[in-house]
Amino acid sequence: MYAVPAGMGLNALFLWLWRTLPPLLPSMTRAKTVTCLTLMTLSAWFLGAYLWVSISHDYLSTLVTQWHGGWMATLILIILGVIATFKPREAPKGSQPVTTTTIIIRGLGACIAVSIAVVIAQTGESTLAGIAAVFPAIFLTTMLSLWLSQGQHVPSGAVGPMMIGSSSVAFFALSAPSLYPYFGPELGALLAWLLAVICGSVPSYLWVSYRSSKIHL
Repeated sequence: MYAVPAGMGLNALFLWLWRTLPPLLPSMTRAKTVTCLTLMTLSAWFLGAYLWVSISHDYLSTLVTQWHGGWMATLILIILGVIATFKPREAPKGSQPVTTTTIIIRGLGACIAVSIAVVIAQTGESTLAGIAAVFPAIFLTTMLSLWLSQGQHVPSGAVGPMMIGSSSVAFFALSAPSLYPYFGPELGALLAWLLAVICGSVPSYLWVSYRSSKIHL
């Protein structure tokens, strides 16, 4: 669980690349652009995951150091989210509804990622399992579907809020291991979720709303 914040930090980088790389690419069709972005952003994610797992094996070998590493990753994630939303990008609202197929693919992608993480955890590679559990399957399908159906501006405007909103997952992962032993998995998960909402979701919403109001002044 303490590796999850690092995984969410990688997801924030993954989203940020979807915003910053398109202007650097040569003029191509939308399908080719999306293909290139997918390959580049996933490559960056896997490279970051490899580096974090390697660093964790060398320097974060105890629960205490892993806990510290998780909080450090959460802090970095929040800073990146604040930077990404400090100057909000005004984007048009999507004109095309999300299809049922897209929703199913998102759910299947997340299910596969968690299933793989469970299998990896049984081998003792807890750090790798934590990273695998938050593989950006939902973020990827979101970016792909928005790009293909709405164009570039809609997903570009959504990147910042998704980045800072990801901090709620990190707060859940950091609080759950401490709550589960005392309250059990059911109540512990509920309390961890409430903490994630209070510490992550609500502040993120208030911050994004505040910054968004500035562009209309």
